[in-house]
Amino acid sequence: MPAFRPVAVATFAVVSVAALAACAHQATAQPDHDRSARMSGVILHPAQAVPAMRICALSDKSVATPAPDVCIRTRAGADDYSLAGLQPGTYQVVAALDHAGTRVGGHVRPVQCIRAPCPDMLAEITLAAGEHRENIDINGFYPERADFPAMP
Repeated sequence: MPAFRPVAVATFAVVSVAALAACAHQATAQPDHDRSARMSGVILHPAQAVPAMRICALSDKSVATPAPDVCIRTRAGADDYSLAGLQPGTYQVVAALDHAGTRVGGHVRPVQCIRAPCPDMLAEITLAAGEHRENIDINGFYPERADFPAMP
């Protein structure tokens, strides 16, 4: 009768546990069906205390099948935001708030023009499936902007 070998039994036990753990991980791992995109940024409101606001990613409506708009509400004092569940497409980010002096905001970019003043324009953000774009900051706030799209 062969002698009992504790080292061989211990090695077998470790390998068996590792194999079972790998099988368990494979059984519980979920396929990546959620290929939605998201974007996030900071809220650069000029007030000392950032007011609550509604922030929306508004999709490009000029395409044949526009992606749905996605909106969130932030609480007063929130200095960042994140929009998730976005379908691939092109968006503009707009904020609506009830604050004296600044009632609308957005993720804007400077515009070069011949005659001043040239107000910043909403930037377009194009997202691919599964992409997470950061630094999409709410960086422009105004009393009103007739050229911004209407909030849903």
